[in-house]
Amino acid sequence: MVSSTVEDLTLNTYYDTACTKLWWVGQFVVTATTSTTGTLVGSYTYYTQLGSVYEYIGGVTISIGPNYVSIGGNIATSQTASPYVNLGVGCTIATNSSSCTVAAVDHLATALLDEAAAATVSAALTTGASTTTVGINGTGAGYTGALNSLGLVPQGVSGWSVTGGSPSISVSLAGSVTYTSTSALSGESLTLADSADGVTVSMVYAAATQLITGTVVQTSTGGVVATFSVSATGTGTVTYGNGASGQIVNWAVQS
Repeated sequence: MVSSTVEDLTLNTYYDTACTKLWWVGQFVVTATTSTTGTLVGSYTYYTQLGSVYEYIGGVTISIGPNYVSIGGNIATSQTASPYVNLGVGCTIATNSSSCTVAAVDHLATALLDEAAAATVSAALTTGASTTTVGINGTGAGYTGALNSLGLVPQGVSGWSVTGGSPSISVSLAGSVTYTSTSALSGESLTLADSADGVTVSMVYAAATQLITGTVVQTSTGGVVATFSVSATGTGTVTYGNGASGQIVNWAVQS
């Protein structure tokens, strides 16, 4: 123990039950920032059975509070190598709502570029006399940049965002899902907008028919690209704007 609020923590895991072949070591400084919040800052080092390092996760930061958790780290092949992945995950949970974020940067040394993505999904619960509705909202973005130009930074207590570039693609999700008092799905309405493909997908589930029906439109013009109808087992049909049609099997459109 370093002090009443700070403590060193080491975690060892072994390949064998005799604890002679070290698999990984986690070394952290644990800090109680308040009576209900704290942080763990440190690293993980992974070893082969011959004792050489094959992976190192540095800059690990775990923040914990009464209604949130956030985890971030940088993955490399050794302590001295540049990270090939930056990763951040976090959630904030309240009584009737929650929000989670996942973000990652992939440093592709052979291609001399970075690729990154970040997504946040929020849900809000509304309880009625005989139904429960979950409102869903989400956003996501993809990024590209020169090698080692992109990174991650924490946002608030549990969020993460990509730095060093502007989104090259974006998606958004909005809608709701409704359940009966027996937890049976009674309704669903979702809309997904995808800037990469330039389309917006709207779909509705009807309990009476147990079918999901939807429309795909070109976002810029509003022209119908396709309509579809699919059962809860993933079987259905798709009709394209030119009049052609196809089958949907196991949730996949058959070519």
